[in-house]
Amino acid sequence: MRHGVTQHGAIEHEVVELHQQLEAWFSGRCENSDDFFNHRFIRRLAPEFQIVLPGGSLASGSKLFADIRQAHGSNPQCRIMIRNVRAGALDAQSGRVKR
Repeated sequence: MRHGVTQHGAIEHEVVELHQQLEAWFSGRCENSDDFFNHRFIRRLAPEFQIVLPGGSLASGSKLFADIRQAHGSNPQCRIMIRNVRAGALDAQSGRVKR
């Protein structure tokens, strides 16, 4: 952790940066290559990474990564807004965030 950066601040920075890169990917404003995709997304996310999609469904695994890889430039007007980031530990049994 960088000097003077709280754990929450570091988490929020990571969340915002990742979503900025996703926005650039979906809008086509970044390089469309396997090297770029692997460096910006695959290397940063755990194989068991899961995401709740805007419609509320859960997506994960290699299919999620393949779908994102194929979606480069699929939404030129893509804008992602992140606000009210809250960090929490996951319950190992339920997979839900502890409050």
